[in-house]
Amino acid sequence: MERPLMVNCGRRFEEMSGPDWLQRHTAVSEEDFAKDTSRNRFAILLSRTNHLSYHLGQLIQLKLAKMEVARLNIENLVFRVLESSQAGKPMSLSEASAMKLYAAGAATEVALEAVQLFGGNGYMAEYEVEQLARDAKVLQIYAGTDEIQVGQIARALLA
Repeated sequence: MERPLMVNCGRRFEEMSGPDWLQRHTAVSEEDFAKDTSRNRFAILLSRTNHLSYHLGQLIQLKLAKMEVARLNIENLVFRVLESSQAGKPMSLSEASAMKLYAAGAATEVALEAVQLFGGNGYMAEYEVEQLARDAKVLQIYAGTDEIQVGQIARALLA
């Protein structure tokens, strides 16, 4: 079942299905054509399509930015551990569990977003992103599931 979109139509919101929204925002009416007679219907349709593409591009940029933030967070966690161990302060079990929990979750989220960006090709074995998504999911299971990591963290907090 397709979830309706909440679309701002003037001062009120309407529920519209995705195809209805697309039809409404790409259709060229007689009124649109009358406003600018120097342009043909195809040019008006192209300008609207470019506008939609612009917003889709912004969504992709947001996904990429969030993926980079997750990568930087994990990198900073690793550097923090390296600096602590060089200073003679070993990492506790709860810190290791917290790092693994966060890193595995972030890797899975980033990999699944990458699959989504690739569309249908993201599930094809010919593309590396498919293997990365499977490997990332294994991180949540291998060497202790997320539930075990949460238990270790909670045990340390309650001690």
